[in-house]
Amino acid sequence: MLDTLAIIIKSSNTYYVIKSHSTMRGKQEDNLIKTQKRAEIIKEELIRRGIPSTRLVAKGFGETERKYHVPTRIGDMKNDRIEIVRKE
Repeated sequence: MLDTLAIIIKSSNTYYVIKSHSTMRGKQEDNLIKTQKRAEIIKEELIRRGIPSTRLVAKGFGETERKYHVPTRIGDMKNDRIEIVRKE
C-alpha cells in the first residue's frame, strides 16, 4: 500500500499531512504519543520510497478527531486510523 501511495505522491508536487488517530481507550496523552509515533513511521517509510521529507508532515491526533463517539468494536475500527491528506 505504501509503494502505491509513494507512486501517487511522486507524480505530483503536492504536500501531504499524515494524520494518525486512535480510539478512546487508554490515557489521552498516551494516545497522542502513540499516534504521533505512528504518523512518523509512515512518513519515514514514504521518505525511504523517495518522497522528499519537505513534502510530508506527520501529525498525531490521538482521540481528538473521533468519527464515532461510542467505545465499541465498530467505533474503535473507525477511530483507529491513518489518513493522508493534501496539505492546504
